[in-house]
Amino acid sequence: MDLNSFLRLDQQEISNIIINYLVEEKKRISRQYKVVIFSAIKHACEMNDVILNWKKLKKFIKSDKTNNSINGKDRGYTHEEIQKILGFSDQRLKTAFLVLASTGIRIGALQSIRISDLERIDDLYKITVYSGDREEYLTFCTPECAKEIDAYLDYRTRRGETITQDSYLLVRKFSQITKVKGKPFKGKAPITILRVHYKFWT
Repeated sequence: MDLNSFLRLDQQEISNIIINYLVEEKKRISRQYKVVIFSAIKHACEMNDVILNWKKLKKFIKSDKTNNSINGKDRGYTHEEIQKILGFSDQRLKTAFLVLASTGIRIGALQSIRISDLERIDDLYKITVYSGDREEYLTFCTPECAKEIDAYLDYRTRRGETITQDSYLLVRKFSQITKVKGKPFKGKAPITILRVHYKFWT
């Protein structure tokens, strides 16, 4: 069902659809994900003057087991895991993993970081995450990570890319014959690449 069709339903039908989605056992999705979906639907309804009892509907958001053994148990990488991953990673993946491991930023924030978000301070980088957004904050990488960033940027330069302040820190792979270099990732591409690589080598 598209959004327009959904919004044309009467209030009770809309409420029932939302409740069924939130309590359906087959979905097995986390409470956090349900909150995101609920907020998006609520915003769409309010922007289109659809009035519902949101306080009541919100009570149907419950925590369900997702069959994911690590759900809610996020932790940092161990030194052994990092060394094992780096041993089988190319320059780009090494940079990505070290930025994540040393700064603690989310994978989703990685693809939005530009060169202008990096400020060199002695032997490390100060990194502005979500630059220009309300969520903007500062973090710092380790000297080891800073060296890897420099090596990765140097590699891209040697491969023919012109790097400016507007360039992205991490870009899609390219060869010397690629016409356009330095293209940013799209969607969840970096998340998929990093997760597949991590699972394969661990």
